[in-house]
Amino acid sequence: FDNFFCFRLFFYDFFSTSFSVIFLTVLSASIALTNGQNSGSCLICDSSDNPICATLKDEAALISSCGAEEDYCFVQMDEFGHIQRGCGSASYCQGVDSCTVCQGANCNNGPYPAGRRQCHKCSGVECENPLTGPVEICNVFREDDSCYTVVVIDEGSDIYTHRGCVSDEMDNQCESYPDICVTCNTNGCNNQPPRNQSELSCIKCTEPDPACRYEYDEESGQMCGYEVYLGRPERCYTHIDIDGGVRRGCLDDFRTDQQILNDCNGDNDFCTICTTNNCNWEQVAQPSQCVVCSSAIDSNCALLGTVPSLEECPTGSHDKRGCFLMYTNNVVSRGCVGSLDSNSLDICKAGEDCKICLEDGCNRKVNFQTCYTCNSNEDQECIMSQSNEDAVTCSSYTDNCITYIEPESKRTVRGCQGETSLPPGVICPSDTCSECSGASCNSLVFPTARRSCNRCYSTNECENDLTVNTAFQSVCEFYEPDDQCFSVLVEDIIHRGCLSDASPGVQHCQEAGEKCLICDGQYCNSVAAYRDASIECIKCSNEDPACEWAYTPSAATTCEGTVGLGVEESCYVIVDDNGTIIRGCTLEDPSMCQEED
Repeated sequence: FDNFFCFRLFFYDFFSTSFSVIFLTVLSASIALTNGQNSGSCLICDSSDNPICATLKDEAALISSCGAEEDYCFVQMDEFGHIQRGCGSASYCQGVDSCTVCQGANCNNGPYPAGRRQCHKCSGVECENPLTGPVEICNVFREDDSCYTVVVIDEGSDIYTHRGCVSDEMDNQCESYPDICVTCNTNGCNNQPPRNQSELSCIKCTEPDPACRYEYDEESGQMCGYEVYLGRPERCYTHIDIDGGVRRGCLDDFRTDQQILNDCNGDNDFCTICTTNNCNWEQVAQPSQCVVCSSAIDSNCALLGTVPSLEECPTGSHDKRGCFLMYTNNVVSRGCVGSLDSNSLDICKAGEDCKICLEDGCNRKVNFQTCYTCNSNEDQECIMSQSNEDAVTCSSYTDNCITYIEPESKRTVRGCQGETSLPPGVICPSDTCSECSGASCNSLVFPTARRSCNRCYSTNECENDLTVNTAFQSVCEFYEPDDQCFSVLVEDIIHRGCLSDASPGVQHCQEAGEKCLICDGQYCNSVAAYRDASIECIKCSNEDPACEWAYTPSAATTCEGTVGLGVEESCYVIVDDNGTIIRGCTLEDPSMCQEED
């Protein structure tokens, strides 16, 4: 209509001197209106179901027309890092985090947020060579996102290379193979070749070379010289076979015997591995020295009141190294593993009635290691001192016991040290972690000075003075170095406990303010919930003319009734509506003198 109006004006006022001014004015208004409007299309998509909305690999496929009232484009990111693009108004992003609007055809294109991580993405043959081609925006936004490369070798020795973003929600090979996933933190950095020439040097030798068993010159190593697949460690090894023969070399060399690979990658003592140049130079352990005795012959063998001399063990195969302690048919036996017959060796390897240790003289330890094993998250008694019958035998003969405080939950955990994985942040020994080597030695409350309080609520016994009564005394369930005890009376129900407790009583204490009694000593929250009144007040009513006059202190009498925990006793004086005076105890007449009066 505006254009038609402009034309009509031109036709009828062609000869008018004011034509040019009017025409230019209307035309300018028309152009300004056109520039202030959206041209009618935006990118419309959601990356949660269409990754292209984030990666923009095919931007044209995302363009759609907008409605008549939608004169702006927008792009926003939700809490999960997904991107939404669409048509909207100028106010679309008001009050919305991570959102922006723009004007112009398809102006909501481009990476959002700016500077987000871009990586190579591919799987299969095209991924094998180092990549120089274009990178792709990661589907999901993570501020600390990384790129990854994973090289997988299947059972048929076929090799597959995968590259992508660590934040990928689908087909994330880094999640499937975390041990061999290589990550990096710059755009397009995951362009590494899937294999490289080894740069490791190791000692290489095989018996009967007599020097192979003993220390080697660290400078006599040889380059491994094989290709290493990405994400795999480069390792040297020292291996002792079942006949005691020694071999050293590069573990990941394709020429390494399968038995050596199995032993070195397994959980046994046949092999030691290391990862620095020529690190496998150290001398192989020599035959052990052990205590050798039997309680069937020498009763001292059971408890080792007198420690016998160590005896040299015979040179045996690698799996027969070390010392043992065995209990069979009420007989205690100690000796060299190399002296055991096959049946006895099987008993020792089973680890129940016999245990093996590898250090010289290690079977001088009187008994198998026993420890208390519990978690206060599952058994609250774990915070208390433990009883003897609950101890368990550790798998390792020479293990230690451990007790620690879990950093996040503040729970107490006890166990055999060799069978316990410490959570991040726990260092042992420390203020929150203790280790010991005696039998069942982790039995005590830990830390020894942790807060202990009376913990109970509601019962008649809980209301009484608990100075002598120990029934409710308990170590605080959650360890806090500065923990305190509390007592609070709420609607005639007493609550006692530790401020670290996850109990309703703690909330009542916080709400009660000064009426909640908090203290710092062990079991200090023992004060009775109620006590007899002790304050003395003047008592008189408005019927007594003398009530208006001053009284001497000797006229005061003791108030009657009981005082609840946290309640402050007081006397009151009231001037009633008639101007007369009333005096008394707030405890006896609590409604007579309210705080707001």
